[in-house]
Amino acid sequence: MKKGSIKNTRINAEVRKEIQNVVMNGIKDPRVSAMTTVTDARVTADLRYCTVYVSVLGSEAEAEETLAGLKRAAGFIRSELAHSVNLRITPELKFVLDESMAYGAHIDKVLEVHLSDTEKNRRGLNMDQVFEGKTRTGADDCSDGTCAPDGDCVGSVSRHLYLKKNEPSKNVTVCLEKPLEKFKYLSGFSEIVSDADAVQHPDLAIALDVSDKGRLGGFTALFDRAADQLNIDHHITNPHFAATTICDPSASSTCELLYTLLDAERIDAEIAAALYTGIVTDSGVFKYSSTSPRTMNIAADLIAKGIPFGEIIDGSFYRKTYVQNKIMGLALLNAVENADGTVIYAIISAEEQARMGTVHADLDGISEQLRLTVGVKCAVLCSEMEPGSWKLSLRSLEPIDVAAIAMMYGGGGHVRAAGCTIVGKRPEEIMEEVVRAAEAQMHV
Repeated sequence: MKKGSIKNTRINAEVRKEIQNVVMNGIKDPRVSAMTTVTDARVTADLRYCTVYVSVLGSEAEAEETLAGLKRAAGFIRSELAHSVNLRITPELKFVLDESMAYGAHIDKVLEVHLSDTEKNRRGLNMDQVFEGKTRTGADDCSDGTCAPDGDCVGSVSRHLYLKKNEPSKNVTVCLEKPLEKFKYLSGFSEIVSDADAVQHPDLAIALDVSDKGRLGGFTALFDRAADQLNIDHHITNPHFAATTICDPSASSTCELLYTLLDAERIDAEIAAALYTGIVTDSGVFKYSSTSPRTMNIAADLIAKGIPFGEIIDGSFYRKTYVQNKIMGLALLNAVENADGTVIYAIISAEEQARMGTVHADLDGISEQLRLTVGVKCAVLCSEMEPGSWKLSLRSLEPIDVAAIAMMYGGGGHVRAAGCTIVGKRPEEIMEEVVRAAEAQMHV
């Protein structure tokens, strides 16, 4: 097995995910922080050794304590790994701190520079501290989302609502490519700005649910103009492109991560509705593998705020407009399966979208519907963004790691949901390559 091969990438991702599950749910050692994230796992080609990279949101001392606890539990974690991952050899585990993320040390450094002595002495770390350190009273602060924002990205306006209600002296602008009208029930929806020039020189630009800088689309220049930058995300492929990155790949959604960073006592029903929208969307209404006991506990806390959770689920995940149903029908009608029915894909051109009267955001949910086809392990929607530019939306079941496939084209995402954009190739050529990559993973 070659290092960096599709098989090696898939094994690394699966081992990382399972170790994260054990760390979250199986370790009783009080030294191991609840804010521990397994950021990467690198298994040697002979499967005998695995270096496990971890980050701890907290102080340097907490990180060292967590590392000591994990090293003590390495044998137990290895035995659990042997039961959950089908490998010829279960590798020996070596735990190291991920210096590239350096959550605790980096955040401490940020707070040391920006916060007052009184604030430094406050116990714990939450979003109030981060924002207070990075913005002055009355300063310009903007939130950037991805191009074609999904429910998790749109739900991240909860951060805007939180600051607006609790830090009214701050001037906050939410910048997103025009989101779908189905999210208009969210408080603050009408205040979303789609003009990248709306804020010229913000003191702080916050990229929410943005897995890489390219996903900022037309807002990249705005992000670069900011005096300071913060990225809050949950994608495992996040390259940490901002000055400060808070990324938790174990979270079902960015909104779940946001909840852990906000003061729960200061979250009202409007903020809760936005957070719940993001969690419901990115967890597939709590059915994707990213859903954890923490996800469900947070959802329960948000429901307790008095939100109309049933209507939010219908409105954000299931309900479709007439044109959205039409374009989905076209995709299903034109769908193609590979020889054994394990891979399915659909191609939708810009011309077809124009004929149907849809915008690209109306394609939301099509790849997931394709994935529900009986026997399918990998589903792909290949849609034309502009002439010659094709966006892939990939969904999968075991054993396909679509993040590994997306990374072949400079994209990323999660093991079961990923995406990328490809320029300069015919869609048929693209799909031939993707089908071969998916089949290769199933036949290793």
